[in-house]
Amino acid sequence: MRYFLETDKIGLKKLEQLEVTQEYVDWLNDEVVTQTLVAGKLPTGLEDIATYVAGANKPGTITFAIYRKDTAKHIGNVKLDHIDWISRKADFGILLGDKDSWGKGFGFDATKTVIDY
Repeated sequence: MRYFLETDKIGLKKLEQLEVTQEYVDWLNDEVVTQTLVAGKLPTGLEDIATYVAGANKPGTITFAIYRKDTAKHIGNVKLDHIDWISRKADFGILLGDKDSWGKGFGFDATKTVIDY
């Protein structure tokens, strides 16, 4: 798989319809995964995710799918929203939905990589 940004542990690529899976839906319907997110407050289905993904890379927003390089598995997303390229400011968001990937540094790598970008 080709990544736009990467580290030794993770690869980031544009979030696309390829990532619209039941596993993604399950992340957003898991109150533990979404406890600190705006998303996940209402039941979510495949159509909801497909609609979100279709608009995830609109002007002023960049949304990346996070992949573990050791398993080539989609484990979450990271985004910059309301980007002001001149002032170098943006809102940052991250979803690490795959609980098996928690506590292993993948979120840290994704955060640092996107902020450096």
